[in-house]
Amino acid sequence: MLKAFTSLLASPDSAEHKRSSARSHAADIRDLIRRDHEELLTLVGKLTEARSAATRSRFLKQLAYAAPAHDKPEERAVYAALKKATDESADIAHEGKVEHELVSGLLKKLSRMRDLGSDQAKAHAEVLKELLEHHIEEEHSEMFEQLERDFDAEQRVVMGAAFLAAKQAFARAHGSSKTARKAASRRPAKSGR
Repeated sequence: MLKAFTSLLASPDSAEHKRSSARSHAADIRDLIRRDHEELLTLVGKLTEARSAATRSRFLKQLAYAAPAHDKPEERAVYAALKKATDESADIAHEGKVEHELVSGLLKKLSRMRDLGSDQAKAHAEVLKELLEHHIEEEHSEMFEQLERDFDAEQRVVMGAAFLAAKQAFARAHGSSKTARKAASRRPAKSGR
């Protein structure tokens, strides 16, 4: 009887096999966030370095999609869990949400500017870059440490899966641009932890 049960678990169609397979492709939420942050920093760097209005406009459009494509799933999968964990975790989530709103506001203001080649647009892009760098630095230190304290490895992988699902839902709801497809379909690498 035990052999029959064991072989059932090992069967490629079994639920246990599927869960095991899913875990092997899963990633810790921190690795997924790190990857998104690298993309955001690259885009904001290109935005601030752009010399022409046309080039700045191109990177602004990409960033205006990539930021909420990261922020909204992070708020849903990570911040919601942090708010329920401890008071310290909740404080981190609330502060992160405020920073997301500030980034969103700057992106909207930049998007409404008539002359993206102006010194004013350049100044807004620089402030946006500084805000993103600050936010990302805080998340990589404070939030990642809090995630380590409050959630075990399996919970962080589940959080990662929820984050990816929320990113896919965001991509479906907000069009399927090249950036959207790339962000939503990115397969996580194996966690180094």
